[in-house]
Amino acid sequence: MEELMAASIGDRLNLLGFFFTIVGIFASLAGVILMFVGSGITGDSVWSSIRKIQNVAEQASVVAPDKWTDLVAFDISHMVPPNATEVKLAYGMQVADTRIPLKMTVSSSPTVGVVVHGSGGQGQLSLIIDKPTVYVSVAHPDIKWDLVVSGYRFDR
Repeated sequence: MEELMAASIGDRLNLLGFFFTIVGIFASLAGVILMFVGSGITGDSVWSSIRKIQNVAEQASVVAPDKWTDLVAFDISHMVPPNATEVKLAYGMQVADTRIPLKMTVSSSPTVGVVVHGSGGQGQLSLIIDKPTVYVSVAHPDIKWDLVVSGYRFDR
């Protein structure tokens, strides 16, 4: 033990490196054994199991297609005066599935009118209105959304 204490720093680092090399070899062997035991349990080869996991990971990264909802009337009369001509809307959107893009369309009319688009979890939109009702559509039915009036103007 005295020799170890009297050894130089280089000798100590060599001993530490040797220890971690041995531990790494045992960890690699344990990993290989676990891979083959797992493939024996599933009945597939190791490589087909790896390909299955890769396919699952690739599917999780594919963006879901848009499925726009119908326009929903959103009454803002209790948030703005009746003679307001422009509103600033703060929006928030969230969805559990990360593959679904957070996109929103807000318009001043259910048919033809001023349309603004929002994307992302939260933000602000500015919309010219004729009456205190806006119409909202989101890119997917699973998206939960909320609108709050954060300001308004009386002139155009």
